[in-house]
Amino acid sequence: MTTRKRVVFKIEIDTLMDNSGKPLPEKTEKLAMVCSNLQNSGVSVMIVSSGAIALGSAHLKNRVLPDGIPGKQVAAAVGQAEMIMMYQEYFDHYDQIVAQ
Repeated sequence: MTTRKRVVFKIEIDTLMDNSGKPLPEKTEKLAMVCSNLQNSGVSVMIVSSGAIALGSAHLKNRVLPDGIPGKQVAAAVGQAEMIMMYQEYFDHYDQIVAQ
């Protein structure tokens, strides 16, 4: 029985964004390329991202201030959707499937 190797990337989402909250194509593209190359060579790849609340709050244009748990949940839900769409856009270039 062979054991498949796994690499886990822990990424603070703001490292892939500019100051206005827009994705930095060169950084996100590089991440997608590296992960895809590893995946294609037989390594299982997992990305763990933080920043869903901040990303969601930016998308909501601060209409929901995440002071309490309900506000944070709303912002995180919106941010998770934004994050997965961003990753899929760049991983599509390498014919990779993104899942949450």
